[in-house]
Amino acid sequence: MQLNVYLISHPIFKILLNNEKQKNSYKKKYIGIFLIYEILRKEINILNMYVKQINQYKNFYRLNKVEEHYLITNLTNTASIIGEIEICMPQIQILHISNTNKNILKEALQKVFHNLNKNKKIIIFDTILDLNYVISITNFLTNEININIDNIIIGTFISNNQILNQIGQKYPKLSIYTTKIIL
Repeated sequence: MQLNVYLISHPIFKILLNNEKQKNSYKKKYIGIFLIYEILRKEINILNMYVKQINQYKNFYRLNKVEEHYLITNLTNTASIIGEIEICMPQIQILHISNTNKNILKEALQKVFHNLNKNKKIIIFDTILDLNYVISITNFLTNEININIDNIIIGTFISNNQILNQIGQKYPKLSIYTTKIIL
């Protein structure tokens, strides 16, 4: 099976990537928000609820409480982006992982994932795809905590073709969302 790479080519991404007038920090923030939006668009299930009032129905939307969403990131690289996402999506749990040492990963992730729920969706997010970061976290999640690889998604601004090939050899069912692939 082949690695699932989604190259986001929405016109807004193209405009943001080519806009020289916009400050780099704003550009990163908006691209990050749109990238997370693209990932979550397919992953989040909204429940539609109707409440009958005397003369009319009132419509409510809420997230499915059975599903849990986690965003694992190194906040040193992504703080400005994640701050905005946290405002838009307060239900998503953000986990700061900067060190991929196995003992530190174990301490940080076992607290969160101690009760295994099949409906955990995990996004590993960074600005530039880092092979060691992705492999270390994915190995730990799949081998130590028994998270299904189908529930793990990688989101990144820039990916390297060689790194994608290496990840694809180890995790061919993994999904990766990116805005640019460098050869």
